[in-house]
Amino acid sequence: MKILNVVAHEDDDLLFLSPPLMQFIERGDSITTLYLTAGDDGLDAAYWHGREQGVMAAYASMLGGTAVSWTDSSVTPVPGAAALPSATPSRGEIELVFVRLPDGNVDGSGFPSTDNVSLKMLLAGEIPLMSTVDGTRSYSAAELRQTIAGVVSQVAPDLVMLQDFVHADAGPTWSDHADHLAGSEFAFWAVAQSGVHTVATAWEGYQAGSSEAPNISNPALLTAKEAVFAAYYAHDDQVVPTAPDWATTYGAWLQRACPTGEYIF
Repeated sequence: MKILNVVAHEDDDLLFLSPPLMQFIERGDSITTLYLTAGDDGLDAAYWHGREQGVMAAYASMLGGTAVSWTDSSVTPVPGAAALPSATPSRGEIELVFVRLPDGNVDGSGFPSTDNVSLKMLLAGEIPLMSTVDGTRSYSAAELRQTIAGVVSQVAPDLVMLQDFVHADAGPTWSDHADHLAGSEFAFWAVAQSGVHTVATAWEGYQAGSSEAPNISNPALLTAKEAVFAAYYAHDDQVVPTAPDWATTYGAWLQRACPTGEYIF
């Protein structure tokens, strides 16, 4: 089976689309994950490069350990447009693809270091373009949808896993990250635009930690998910498992995987 994940940041797949992600990899399915932002959090290139290294380490963990090397490559989803950097492992049918747009901050207000732009603003038409953090490309809203649609067309997935934008305000205390919401809306309409016949599932983000009961009941499965995430955050110094709010943030998200809808295209 061919699976395409489209997420905002380099940990959203590990937190919100897993354990299914782990199970698909264990089964030997073909996996492509598209990260829309660099997840830079307004910080420097060393930080967002570290996050990319983190997801490679996490996927290596899901492939069974450290004896996995990665090859830098690129994909060109739109003929004549700039290529997107990608990484493929020495074993397993996996490709990680990075758009590297700026992180838009939790509320969509952006960060001064990247001119206070966000996917939320691009979606709403408040800004005409967003440039990538590596300075190699820029996208209008239409161009971003076209780029995602191009990836969908190239992968021709049997299943697309997206973040949820329909049920974003379900939780009594958490609303979701603005990048999750805007990114998932871009992705939803890009899948429709691609014309590929597929099934898409949407998955809750931050709000699941307070609005849903823990639902990963198999202790071994939860331990495996936690171990994969630990492989990731060894490269992300903003994730601190000893932080006072761990139990209500990462700890809560790791205990849940909450699909909210299925769409047939």
